[in-house]
Amino acid sequence: MKARRSPARRNAFRRALPAFLAATALGCVSATALAARPPALVDLSVRLIAPATVNIAQATSYTVTVSNLSQQSSGDISVQVRFALSNTSPQVFILGAVTGLDPRCSLGDNMLNCRLAPLGRNGSTSFNYSYTAPVSTKPLQMTASVSATTADPALGNNSATVLPSLVYPSLPITQSGINVRACTGTALTSFYECTQFPSSMMGFSALLKADQSIELVQPGYSGSWSQNAAKTSLSMVLYEDQGQGPVQVSTFSGWAINGARCFHGLATHTQSPNYVSPYEVCLP
Repeated sequence: MKARRSPARRNAFRRALPAFLAATALGCVSATALAARPPALVDLSVRLIAPATVNIAQATSYTVTVSNLSQQSSGDISVQVRFALSNTSPQVFILGAVTGLDPRCSLGDNMLNCRLAPLGRNGSTSFNYSYTAPVSTKPLQMTASVSATTADPALGNNSATVLPSLVYPSLPITQSGINVRACTGTALTSFYECTQFPSSMMGFSALLKADQSIELVQPGYSGSWSQNAAKTSLSMVLYEDQGQGPVQVSTFSGWAINGARCFHGLATHTQSPNYVSPYEVCLP
């Protein structure tokens, strides 16, 4: 035998039923709407800021700024900065020294890898690093790129590139002895590549004379030298006496560097055009 509800309890249930049904229906609609809603999208941008001019062979600070231009918070953010690479083999290196790293960054796979915290809407963050540019015939271009765990369909502002505007110091010569260090390889672009393999380097000495001739220790060799008007470069031509007079065997063109009384550049060899010798030519 079923117990009967009192009239008061039946009336209370009837009054509560519409509100209960409305709340249940609202809950179902909200769950459906949430399931159909597309994932949040963000619009990240990155800027790579370099000084107007960069002194060669001197550590220079660069700034990377990441911004969230959207109204949504981002997920975790990754930034990579890629540099020009050496033409060494079999191992390849960043062409220049990267130092002064932010704690959020590390060097790996010949690039700078940075892990940044999520950014709220219209938020931004920055970090710095230092790069020392060597004398090189290869453009020392740097490219920063940004990504996040959140989808970002606007990819046009996710990378930025700079090419440093290099400045060389003046190093005038009247007459001086020189000490030369060099290595030889295929398609090398910078004396910095020689420094990665110190055991491969060789050297010789010579005298740059006031009449702009070159006196070498090795018998049968001679040369000439010159500088540009700003005294920021050094050019040399070397000759070998092969029995029928001097024959040009190599030419050198180099630039003065900061921090040492030296010129860095490349020597090309007339008889072996596929090989180059990066030279470091230092004054006393």
